[in-house]
Amino acid sequence: MNEKYYAAYLNNEEQLKLSSSGGMAYAISEQIILSGGVVFGIRYSNDFFCAKYVKIDNLENLSLLNGSKYITTEKVIDGVGVFKSVYNVLLNQRKVLFIGTPCDIGNLISFLKKNKCQDFDKLVTLDFICQGPIKAKVQKEYIQFLEHKYNSTLVDFSVRYKHPYWKPVYLRAVFSNGKEHIKPLYSTDFGRAFRIYGTERCYKCKYKDANHCSDITLGDFWGLLPEDKGYNRYGTSVLVTHTDKGEKVLNRLSNVMIFEYDKEKAVGNNPMYYESRKRNEKFYKFEKIYSYKGLHKAVFCTRNFPSKIKYLLNLFLGKRPY
Repeated sequence: MNEKYYAAYLNNEEQLKLSSSGGMAYAISEQIILSGGVVFGIRYSNDFFCAKYVKIDNLENLSLLNGSKYITTEKVIDGVGVFKSVYNVLLNQRKVLFIGTPCDIGNLISFLKKNKCQDFDKLVTLDFICQGPIKAKVQKEYIQFLEHKYNSTLVDFSVRYKHPYWKPVYLRAVFSNGKEHIKPLYSTDFGRAFRIYGTERCYKCKYKDANHCSDITLGDFWGLLPEDKGYNRYGTSVLVTHTDKGEKVLNRLSNVMIFEYDKEKAVGNNPMYYESRKRNEKFYKFEKIYSYKGLHKAVFCTRNFPSKIKYLLNLFLGKRPY
């Protein structure tokens, strides 16, 4: 089938606020679980140092998947590779929703074909518009730095916090002593590192535009205006169906608002749907400094001069600009 493009959001404001954009991954996951299926998705470790795949078969644990993770993901569940775990569930004739990066879905499908899986009809795959993760050790270093500065253990972390609305994007760290660190994402040292220090393979991603292997692709509907159909100040997803299976999943959803758009409007303002990320001109300088002086020195040294002055001034004034 030809791809179809939609603006969509979950018609549940409380859950919508907890989601990165329009809450559609939650809506689809909920539908799969209520039909007796299993969801494979990505959660943070308890200390937020890393991200890992998890298998969920009840609504109570769906909250573990809330929010985007911008770091590399561990692909093992209870000592078993995640693709093998998916294969085993399909072998038991249960529906599976697999939520992951475009390349993980491509690799999953290759694994299942290699192992002669006969149950593709029970598998739904959902990827997202992706510019590539940063190494998990960068987030670990950033969190350890914040825990030192706030003299407290991190208890919650989000790189897509709604403060209070969908745009602009904020980072939020919550500590056990009740303090919070809330900053525009790309003003933080983590956000700046994410923009500069991409994963090598992501500069030549082969899963762009019509090359997605998934049934459904989700992302932010950037460029949607308040007067446009489907706009929600708490977040609107762009949703692309690539297969008849994906379209059927969409048609079965309840408690969602869905509006069809043409391709140009839907993804025209989201270049990562079409193309790989470009290597930042500061990449090699950042990589070299990061390798022997760490995250914060690398971020500072790759700022321009006015930005360095502003950072030092805010630091002097106690505004925690990191």
